[in-house]
Amino acid sequence: SDDDKRKAVAGALGGGEAEGDKSERQREEEEKRIKALMKGMASAGTDDTLSSAMVGSIVGMQSSEILQVASEYEVKRADLESAQPSEKVLGAQSHLRLVTGLQKQIASFEKKCSEVQAKHDELYSEYTEAQEELAEVIKRKERIAREMEKLNEMENEENSE
Repeated sequence: SDDDKRKAVAGALGGGEAEGDKSERQREEEEKRIKALMKGMASAGTDDTLSSAMVGSIVGMQSSEILQVASEYEVKRADLESAQPSEKVLGAQSHLRLVTGLQKQIASFEKKCSEVQAKHDELYSEYTEAQEELAEVIKRKERIAREMEKLNEMENEENSE
């Protein structure tokens, strides 16, 4: 019975065996347990009373199952605990990739913005030069128009005399 308990605990903890060997061994242990239970039930059927040995064997079988379930629980809990930090690490790595990608986008947009700003400054400079030239041309036109008026007046005065 103690040997069966040790085997059950070792089986639940992994024992370094292949998965097929584990399931085969578990199946054999289950068959042994069922046979022992059947023997106990057969002897109970003939005596019409339960012996303390039979009760002890039934309790012993249940305790081995409890140990097996407890060890399986511990293995599953340990797996979950070990998986959680890796999920946090994956989340952190994902966050870093996202931040890096966004930083690259920001740098790209800043570069485009500086190029557009340089083009804007160049065009604005050309615009102000054109405005200054236009102002000079308008002044010249006005001066020519005034001169033409003076000449026309002088011509009209000469023609009227």
